[in-house]
Amino acid sequence: MAAFVAVGLGLTLLLFLATLLGPIFVTHSAAMLNVTVDSTLLTLFFFLFCTLYNFTMISVVFVHDRRRVKQEKEATDHFFSIMVPARNEELVIEKTLNRILSLDYLRGLFEVILIDDGSSDRTAQIGTELLRRFGNLDILRIPASESGQGKSNALNTGFRYLLQKHRRSRADWIIGVFDADGLPEGDMLKKASYQFRNPRVGALQSLVRMSNRHDFFLGFLQDIEFSTFARVSQFVRSIFKGAVALGGNGQFIRSTALESIALENGEWWRREALTEDLDIGTRMLLKGWENEFLVTTAVSQQAVNTFGALYKQRTRWAWGTLQAFSTYVLSGRLFKAKVGLVKKIDMAYYLFFILIPPVMLVCWIISFLSLAAVISTYNPFPSYFMITNGVSFFPLIAYGLLNTRKEEIRNGWPRLCRDCRREVANSRRFCDYCGKSIKVPRLRMYSMPLLVPLMIITTAYTYHWIPCTVRAMVHVLMRDRPRWTKTQRVDTRANHPDLSTIVSGIRTS
Repeated sequence: MAAFVAVGLGLTLLLFLATLLGPIFVTHSAAMLNVTVDSTLLTLFFFLFCTLYNFTMISVVFVHDRRRVKQEKEATDHFFSIMVPARNEELVIEKTLNRILSLDYLRGLFEVILIDDGSSDRTAQIGTELLRRFGNLDILRIPASESGQGKSNALNTGFRYLLQKHRRSRADWIIGVFDADGLPEGDMLKKASYQFRNPRVGALQSLVRMSNRHDFFLGFLQDIEFSTFARVSQFVRSIFKGAVALGGNGQFIRSTALESIALENGEWWRREALTEDLDIGTRMLLKGWENEFLVTTAVSQQAVNTFGALYKQRTRWAWGTLQAFSTYVLSGRLFKAKVGLVKKIDMAYYLFFILIPPVMLVCWIISFLSLAAVISTYNPFPSYFMITNGVSFFPLIAYGLLNTRKEEIRNGWPRLCRDCRREVANSRRFCDYCGKSIKVPRLRMYSMPLLVPLMIITTAYTYHWIPCTVRAMVHVLMRDRPRWTKTQRVDTRANHPDLSTIVSGIRTS
């Protein structure tokens, strides 16, 4: 395994160096084609959308980090209705409902609505069994003739049911949305309630982590992605006039704000939007509301465990982002909205980021043709300028890794049984599940010696967005009808490669 990881790390480093240094090299031999490509605009594009943007974000983080953390206090001023749409989620729904219903909040001030979207497995049965234990749990069953139409349809049905149940909206009524695999931390509702004390705040998004990040390396990389890029960008956007993007897990919206952005067809979540969370968050901002971000509490969700599942999931996300880009940027709706200039620039910048992967692909093609002496290239910028563009994400990744390391140390390093792969409490010397009397390894994936290798591997990992975005662009150009597909859950009982072996392999490579 150590040799395998060493080879993998070497190939990853080679890929990174090729991407970083490829555009710098200009062949001195005669090109096969009498074509010279001027890459000046490409360099300026990456300087603007990567280097300058990343420098701005890390600067804002250093200035506001501690101040913002101190502002995330607790309150119990609001009533929460938490919707959990579920379709065939028997693998995860019991743990999710138990976690949400056990949140540290007054039982009479929040309710949970399980929206059974035509499940054919034990999802509804599990919910019914929990009804006996929790009086603030409700189950809404969508008829078979109306089910399976996507998450937006389930949420619209759920909110329509809540409006009939509570008769009217009020400023202290907050609608929460968790996926069927969402596991929020216990203080989330209290911290959300405190943020909604600001009457300008219409929506709130919490930090997202991966609950199975210690089970397999691909899940660990997904967790780094959310705890670095997403964490920093959302944090900085919250500083800039509350222009945070909403996610599908750990999402909270003030009921009066939700009704203020109702669509013409009487719905709230756009049914044809593949990323309904991004769409509704954008509409909230265009209506003049502020979206806030919680960085001191998180909701954990399952990471997908195969590259095939990752490709399908991210292609849908990219397709949905392209929908939002077309709907709000290309149409000009964003620039016509009556919101501040800073918020407009921030939103446009955020949506423009979906163009980076295909532009990166263009750079790869040009670099390959130049190195193969098929064409020649011209670029007036010095080499160090282009290298800076290539490593501009490193400070953000390092910041995210260091913060995550602090949290792992504070919470206690996770320990996994080598035999059954179950997490074991730090105080235990024997596995609670299989009973084996074995030494339980401590997984220190965020240790300092791994910082630089993880930055390189994470950078290479983000290249998966290139084929996903290109595929999504093909869907858009072909005018394919959007198709919402549910992310398949991971069976936590399955055996996965031992991460402790991978860690030791990386350290010895």
